[in-house]
Amino acid sequence: MKKTHIIIIALLSLVLFLGLSACRSTPSAETLPNSRDNLDWEGVYIGAIPSLSGPVINVSIRLNYDETFELIYEYMDRPEMRYESMVRQDNIFNWEGSFTWNDTGNLIFLNVRDRTQLYRVAENTLIRLDMDGNEISDGFMDNYIFRKAF
Repeated sequence: MKKTHIIIIALLSLVLFLGLSACRSTPSAETLPNSRDNLDWEGVYIGAIPSLSGPVINVSIRLNYDETFELIYEYMDRPEMRYESMVRQDNIFNWEGSFTWNDTGNLIFLNVRDRTQLYRVAENTLIRLDMDGNEISDGFMDNYIFRKAF
């Protein structure tokens, strides 16, 4: 009889525990912390990316709270390069525009020269991603991480 009571109490405790666990709600994307609302992301980020035509391209990205940006490429070896929709000074190319956030507030989309560049926003860091949202894994992944300068 005593064993039966213990088994019944154990089963009731298990049912109660499982029932309460099932009632727990998972946080929605709206309640999870995100970069847009929780990080000081405004500022200038710098880095250098590989260049197919020479050493490197120095990159500066300024993000503003009004969701505008300025992107500067400094080609170290090809001052004769020309692109539409940019301001050119010697080997420095400058684009300005606006950016948008994804729904979760952790990725930004910069529209540059009719193309979209995708970045993950992290603490004092921008990480360039491919268009599928994956980190670039061409052997130069570290070159696609831009550090906040100020």
